[in-house]
Amino acid sequence: MRLILLTIWMACGFAASVLAGPAYEADFDGEVDQVWSRKTVETTPSGKVKFLGRFSNDVVRLTLDDLADHHFVRLRFDLLIIGRWSGDRQVSGANKIIGPDQWGLDVESRVLIHTTFSNAYFRKGWTQAWPGEFGQFKAEPGSGAAAVGALGYTWKYSDVGVKRADSRYRIEVVFPHTSTELLLSFYGICLAGKQSESWGLDNVSVELLQASPYAGDLSAHLKALMGKDPSASRRARWALACAGEKSLALIGEVLSLAKDRHDQRQRIAELIERLDDRNYKTREQASTELVRLGELARPQLRQALKGKGSMEMRWRVEALLVSIRRVRMKITAQTVRRQRLLAVLSLIGGESAEEMIARVSGGPYGASALAAGSHWRGICLQDGYPTYFMGLEVTKRTGSTIWGKIHWLATNDSKTLWKGKIIGNRVDFSEYELIQGSGIIIPCDYQVRVVGQQLMGIWKGRSWIGGIQLRLAGDSSRAEE
Repeated sequence: MRLILLTIWMACGFAASVLAGPAYEADFDGEVDQVWSRKTVETTPSGKVKFLGRFSNDVVRLTLDDLADHHFVRLRFDLLIIGRWSGDRQVSGANKIIGPDQWGLDVESRVLIHTTFSNAYFRKGWTQAWPGEFGQFKAEPGSGAAAVGALGYTWKYSDVGVKRADSRYRIEVVFPHTSTELLLSFYGICLAGKQSESWGLDNVSVELLQASPYAGDLSAHLKALMGKDPSASRRARWALACAGEKSLALIGEVLSLAKDRHDQRQRIAELIERLDDRNYKTREQASTELVRLGELARPQLRQALKGKGSMEMRWRVEALLVSIRRVRMKITAQTVRRQRLLAVLSLIGGESAEEMIARVSGGPYGASALAAGSHWRGICLQDGYPTYFMGLEVTKRTGSTIWGKIHWLATNDSKTLWKGKIIGNRVDFSEYELIQGSGIIIPCDYQVRVVGQQLMGIWKGRSWIGGIQLRLAGDSSRAEE
């Protein structure tokens, strides 16, 4: 391992695209440097690799300072996925329900990677998100890996016996960055613990760049971002983020083609009213346009069923809702495309990008969504028990300290108080007092990550562990997506 903080320029009369040599390198064969928050190392059973790890639902931070002038950072590292990772599935047992098995990487408070991995290569139908992002792609276990089963780790399954249980991924990330300080956070989410689902790092390299390493037409990158190839979409994400203001102009053109949400709702209301028009052709045209709008119209159509209207109007509304459910996968694709745009905008940063984020997301995004007065709704999972529906409210936020209430909707209408800390995109908080109802065992600790407009992570009680998945509660149309 070596730490090399460089300010060397190539003597050509202009800045080189890459500053001479990596700003930082680590292979963890020797002593772990102080720039790492965790210094645990392990040698693989094969005896060939010594790496930083193992970790599970942990955050491992790399902090570099006194960096030379630069505009971009290129990060390369090996990610070791060890144990019975099950990818996009949720696995239960022994008083816990865990998964999907997620892994992420942040720079400061910006999400660079949020994905899932699986070592269950022998399970038919099981999937992981990598080389794409969680919720956007599904691939076979081990997809994109540099090696599978080469480290010597195994896991004994109750039904299929002993299987190889490791995979190694070579990952490269490029992102805009100009500060003299760099904070990278590597972390796991919803994992079953270090003994069964863990990860590690090796061969870490940080390069400082003066120019973007990506060339080509930005329109082509935008098309790749929205495409079906996860690797191409990921590269396009870095390329668009590195293009900065030019990408903002292109995305702005794309957004300008979309209707304003208020105007869109007004249009949907007019179309629903036309379903009761005296003219048959008008009623048919309204039905056709509502089908085209699909999921965007569904909340208002459901509301229309509660109001007054002719028998034919009610019949048309019910038929439209059935049709929309059939094409819901197409609308889900629209949501995925919106998530990809948000990911690019959050990496670019700045006032213009923040304005676009508000337009695309319809509200706050990332750690800023955890503002006082925000409400989150979702589920708490535990093996052998029904799904618990919960509402989380942030009542106060002062700096990195945050307070709130949890409303356990199906548990005697109980309410609890909680307090926690925000570190980047991570929130650690604890329930400490029951203020209404009964049946809630406290204290209970939570470790969650803010991913866009979602909270995802784990909770730990006295003898239980489970998952938690919450979404920022917004308007009815967004809640339906």
